[in-house]
Amino acid sequence: MKRAHQYVLFNCQIVQPFLSEHREMIRNQNPRLRIRDIERIHNETFASWFANQVQNMDFVNERRISDELRSLAQGPNFIGKRYEGFIINGFRFHVKEIEQRRKIQNSGVVVIAKMTSYSSANDRNPVIGDVTYYGVLKEIVELEYFFSRKVVLFKCDWVGQGRMQRQNENGFTLVNLSRPMNTCEPFILASQAQQVFYAKDPIDKGWHVVIKTTPRDCFDMDKREEIDYLLSETCTGDISDDNEEIRWVREGSSIC
Repeated sequence: MKRAHQYVLFNCQIVQPFLSEHREMIRNQNPRLRIRDIERIHNETFASWFANQVQNMDFVNERRISDELRSLAQGPNFIGKRYEGFIINGFRFHVKEIEQRRKIQNSGVVVIAKMTSYSSANDRNPVIGDVTYYGVLKEIVELEYFFSRKVVLFKCDWVGQGRMQRQNENGFTLVNLSRPMNTCEPFILASQAQQVFYAKDPIDKGWHVVIKTTPRDCFDMDKREEIDYLLSETCTGDISDDNEEIRWVREGSSIC
């Protein structure tokens, strides 16, 4: 729950000014620290600092405290919800466990993330770039915050760039799903997820060819609407029938 909440905080636009303020505070208090260490402290301490900061601002009645900020600062309820399936961005996702009882595959996830790369432990000029991560959906978690605000996250086993990801001579991307990354950030927002399928490579054991998919019934939504609302359907039953009627609903407003 703590990791999931931290990911929500770090990916909400409304929290970005606080992230910058906290990072700058650490830098000013520790001018000799390497950027890598500043980021580590920032990641470890931001949630508690943010909660105190918003509480103090609320106490002196600063105008910029909104219900969204208050709910994020207070954190989610201790009890979250888990789902077996979820529809988002025109894709129908299932957790990997469901596929053991079915013939279809809907647990492949791909996300493009910003990554800070360091050439060494003393590197003071890290490079920021886009990195593609391929994953297998393990859990679908819904966090509920105060003021009836909800956020849905996907928890995945991830394969990043490196030995577990490569391209063959035909330009196809292959991933080895048998050895996922050991990461402290297994979550992404459901709204960030795109879908892929994995086809077993007939020659290299353990490797899978990545097949990108096109979202079904995907509408060209207004960007603000896409951010402000989570178009989704939560489900726990059998939704494998491709001809069934899909009812799209708004699960309240999302925070991020």
